[in-house]
Amino acid sequence: MSKLGQAYTVLSFLKSEKIDYIFDGKQYVDFPCFNCGKKLTMDAVTTKWNCVHCREEGNIITLHRFLHSKPSNAKKYKIYNPKRELSSIIGKLERTAAKYHDDGLLALADRIEDLIDYYKKCPSP
Repeated sequence: MSKLGQAYTVLSFLKSEKIDYIFDGKQYVDFPCFNCGKKLTMDAVTTKWNCVHCREEGNIITLHRFLHSKPSNAKKYKIYNPKRELSSIIGKLERTAAKYHDDGLLALADRIEDLIDYYKKCPSP
């Protein structure tokens, strides 16, 4: 199985368990630690993960056992997802602009998207 195929297995598991996650598109998946709620990172190929905050660690089997053996808050925790946040902000601006017939808000939404695009293209220092 290819590395991406292995990653899709992990993503399918997280999705089926309704656990919020962010996949970097290559090898790593971030999701909330089921112990402390902070962000942890899993290698989607090896399925090994560790939480630098509470020191929990394991693999996908450990995660599965934990989720099915005792109540967990993992499904309640969310990971900050910049793309989802931007989409939410732009959507709210557009709905408000439509409700109040305010073209200024639509222009503001466009300016925000332009600003985000600009920073995506800039090399990081």
